[in-house]
Amino acid sequence: MQSAGMNPSSLHTLEYHELLAVLSRYLTSGLARERSPLLQVQPQMADLRRELRCTTELKQLLSEGHRFNFSELSSISEIFSHLAIQGSVLEPLEILEMEKLLQAFRRTRASGRAVQEKYPGIGRMAEQLPELQMLEKQLKGKVLPTGELANEASPALDSIRKSIRRVNEKIQHTLSKLVQKGSGSPAVQDEFVTLRNDRFVIPVRVEQRKNIPGVFHGSSSSGATVYVEPLSVVELNNDLASRREAERKEVQRILASLSDQLRAVLPEMQAGADVLVELDITQAKADFSRDFNCCEPELNTEGTLGLDQARHPLLEDTLRRRGKTTVPVSIDLNRGRNLLVISGPNTGGKTVALKTVGLLALMAQSGMHIPAERATLPLFNNILADIGDRQSIQESLSTFASHVTNLCAMAAEVSSSDLVLIDEIGTGTDPAEGEALAVSTADFFRKSGAFTVITTHFSGLKIYASQTEGAVNSSMEFDEKTLKPTFRLIGGVAGASSGIEIAARLGLPHEITAEARRRLSAGHSSMIDFLNQLREEKKQYESGQVQLREEIDRSRADRQNAQLDFSRRWEQKARELESRFESFLGQVELHAKNVVEKIGDEKSRAQARREMDQEIKRLKERHRTQLKALVSETVPPAEEASVEEDSSNHVFRVGEKVFVRSFRKEGLLHKIDPAGTADVLIGSFKAKVPLAECRPLKPTASAAAPSSRAERSKADPHVIVETTAAESTEINLVGYTAEEALHTADKFLDQAFLANAPKVRIIHGSGMGVLRRSLADLFSKHPQVQKFYPAPPDQGGNGVTIVELKL
Repeated sequence: MQSAGMNPSSLHTLEYHELLAVLSRYLTSGLARERSPLLQVQPQMADLRRELRCTTELKQLLSEGHRFNFSELSSISEIFSHLAIQGSVLEPLEILEMEKLLQAFRRTRASGRAVQEKYPGIGRMAEQLPELQMLEKQLKGKVLPTGELANEASPALDSIRKSIRRVNEKIQHTLSKLVQKGSGSPAVQDEFVTLRNDRFVIPVRVEQRKNIPGVFHGSSSSGATVYVEPLSVVELNNDLASRREAERKEVQRILASLSDQLRAVLPEMQAGADVLVELDITQAKADFSRDFNCCEPELNTEGTLGLDQARHPLLEDTLRRRGKTTVPVSIDLNRGRNLLVISGPNTGGKTVALKTVGLLALMAQSGMHIPAERATLPLFNNILADIGDRQSIQESLSTFASHVTNLCAMAAEVSSSDLVLIDEIGTGTDPAEGEALAVSTADFFRKSGAFTVITTHFSGLKIYASQTEGAVNSSMEFDEKTLKPTFRLIGGVAGASSGIEIAARLGLPHEITAEARRRLSAGHSSMIDFLNQLREEKKQYESGQVQLREEIDRSRADRQNAQLDFSRRWEQKARELESRFESFLGQVELHAKNVVEKIGDEKSRAQARREMDQEIKRLKERHRTQLKALVSETVPPAEEASVEEDSSNHVFRVGEKVFVRSFRKEGLLHKIDPAGTADVLIGSFKAKVPLAECRPLKPTASAAAPSSRAERSKADPHVIVETTAAESTEINLVGYTAEEALHTADKFLDQAFLANAPKVRIIHGSGMGVLRRSLADLFSKHPQVQKFYPAPPDQGGNGVTIVELKL
């Protein structure tokens, strides 16, 4: 199997063909191995979804103990080529292979029809096979497994062969009598009859040749024996030769007739063979999916790349043979956050993580399931990869020059529909210049809109990722106790390279590593300590978050047993969680500031301070959102009197208010996915839930005659303005792109104006000020805005804008 449509260099770099070699182990037929079509890596959503669905169906079919068997089908490409020549005649064994093919068509069609109701995709594939049962009957039994035509191939052939047997028996009888009669004579060498030149003869001693009249047919290797056809059987041998010629002509006539019948349906057989190949490949994909615990990837057009507990299949295949397991990785990118910078120790798994993303994207676009617990991916037009040492002596290119040459080609053809993978960017030259080049290259690909994943050791690139909208850090974990990498990818924080620790573990003499630590600048050492401390704080917080979720789960169980008492306990728990969270964040921030202030080098201290501020800010915003979502899960049940019980015939529409059963809250339908899921805005956060969890609300008197402005807002619901004053006068735009924020803020101001709100708060965060400046431009031109200004320091400062409206 091969691939088409992607950058060939990237396919080689990502070891795509090695993956296909693993997949080919599951093929059952020589037909699929030799004659399989190109396994397309293609950006065709409909075709890929069909292939993925069929793979899922076959996987389920296999789990039920059913399997298609194509093991009898061998390579037939040469037979088809031979048959395509007008007037050509197939050999008997070639006709036998065609008979097996026709039998496979019939059996597979029958199997597909048997499961079509439960597995429609497989049924549709099987229905494409040609119905050639009449031709199959014509071929049945004509050719024996030995490659000979059966006597029953035609009445004439049967008659000829019977006459041949009669003449043959008569010759044998005549010669046997002659041999037995002369067995005591010195003329006859042995008591047996043999064949020479397709004629029956007897062996005679060379000195007695004249005593046995007949036709000479050669001598033995020693020359002591000659082979003579006695005159008494010459005519019989002539008759036998004539009948054998008649047999040969009849066999040739039968083969020509059968070949002509096959040639008449050659296009149908070729198309059917393609279907069998596709079924064999699909079954191989299903077997692969079962063996590697794969999931069906969800293909999306929204621009979301999410891999949960993903594993590299080739690495897993290798480690399995050694009795080891693969450490999975998880990533989450989207159009608003399309750059991932992976840092951490050498030998820590950065390159494997990079290759995992690329190879799994290729698998999804080949119609394969991928080894992960969950996966959602966009379709990529191309995958551009720069991984590994590309040094070329023949072309006089150093490692650095080779990488730059490759980056030039990638930059020239990149588009927003591509996936870009770069390993150890900027290495191989002066570190300062390499770092500057790494940051500028990362920024270029981020701005191109392409999903970009980069591995690095440069602190400058880590800081860039922490301070730039649309970029995010991740690090490969390093166990400080064992001084070994764990190969776990930790999201949200940059990682230290730990080069000296790894060198020591690999056996570099202590005096070298000790001197290296001494020579390492105090500022750099403190920054590494800071990154390690921040990573530890994050782990502690995540552990605390797990405990909080467990408490919430217990509270939810209590709610089922004591609903009335739950409301009081929920309010107390919410205040307790909020207090503990604020206290924890305060400790993290204080500890981080103390670490930074100990850095001696001014430049390093400034860099660390900036990085600390960004990381603390991101930590606060991200986990406050998570905490809010966690608490919202425990909200007491909303009044359900206005909920329609039967929604089976209801047609949901974007902008419609619904009741979400799993959250027990009302929300607004933001988006409906054809796969049966929906994005629902509940308060200030968005949840993805099955559409079946949504219930329509009964119409109320106030909703019977909506204003035209309100109806227009339903068509594009970016903001929810609840009836309480607290929620209707504040909106959080942190994490929005500038375009999304402007659109959302504009609608929010309109709704606040209609609600007669004198003043509203717009939360946008500090960051680099891009969002704040864009919103300021909107406020200055908005017809309902009286004036606007930053919030007081104790109310958010520059991260919040107060807007007063004209009333």
